[in-house]
Amino acid sequence: MTSTCEFCCPEEDLSIRAPLDDPKNRFTDCDRWLHKDEYCIVTLDPAQLSRGHALAILRTHRNDVLDPALTQEEHHALVDAVQKIARLMKERLSCDRVYVATLCDGVEHLHYHLIPRYRTDITGFAFIGQREWSRLSGYWIGPRETQQRVEYLEDLATTIRGV
Repeated sequence: MTSTCEFCCPEEDLSIRAPLDDPKNRFTDCDRWLHKDEYCIVTLDPAQLSRGHALAILRTHRNDVLDPALTQEEHHALVDAVQKIARLMKERLSCDRVYVATLCDGVEHLHYHLIPRYRTDITGFAFIGQREWSRLSGYWIGPRETQQRVEYLEDLATTIRGV
């Protein structure tokens, strides 16, 4: 664990970390997990690049997929979790595809982004990262620090988990 890694923390559960008033922190006080096991957690990203955008995060600090300390067991568990959640997203969010990317430049801790893509997406990644209003949910999609965002993420996590 590194002291500057935003994904390493003493808390057991990465999905319930940090106050709402910190715009730089990707974690919020809400129940937005999608999958948890001894190796990883999959949780909705509060930034929501598209409806259902999630992060699959390895619990043990590894820099990236080439980290020599990364075990096959750890990586297999992470990939299994990614596949499980991608299937649930396609089934329960009715998305057409789920993009999976590992982008460890911003946070040097092995994690995968799961980004659902919908037939209604106009130009692929051109609008990703912008705040978009979702006509389907009636909630603002994007990095917004409000109680409404917490409610949106909790409702969305419940939909994907099916609980």
